[in-house]
Amino acid sequence: MRDRKAGTRRIYELNPEGIALLRDHFANLWDQALNAFKKFVEEEYRKEQKHVSRSSRTDGRGKANDPRSVSIEKAFRVFVEKMGQWWPATHHIALEPFNEIVVEQKEGGRWYERDSNGSECEWGRVLLWDPPRRVVLSWHLQPDWKIRCGSGARE
Repeated sequence: MRDRKAGTRRIYELNPEGIALLRDHFANLWDQALNAFKKFVEEEYRKEQKHVSRSSRTDGRGKANDPRSVSIEKAFRVFVEKMGQWWPATHHIALEPFNEIVVEQKEGGRWYERDSNGSECEWGRVLLWDPPRRVVLSWHLQPDWKIRCGSGARE
């Protein structure tokens, strides 16, 4: 934010450089998180395929299926039910690292992390719940760039 005088008025403007840095920060965070999600889903797929016979893993042309053939239902479940297993552990809000991340599976549900002591830190809310096609989450950052937690927020 920057401001300037204009006669008897004061004009407030968003600083474009600050917005660009913020955009880059969140783009980087989500790139890391979604790459971790992709890697986790692919590993889950490989584990499942070890339990399937070689003949049933081909596409009819003798080529083995690859992780891109994971069903949308499976990918959706992994995204919301196993977020704590694929979300980068360095990206937590509470003072202590998370033990799990919970997405309550309903509109209006909470999206939060829970640490090993059972303390919860709410990240946001579920705005739209339409499995397996869409989930829309809000992220509840405060003006000071913190999220309020039961045990405190990270600096």
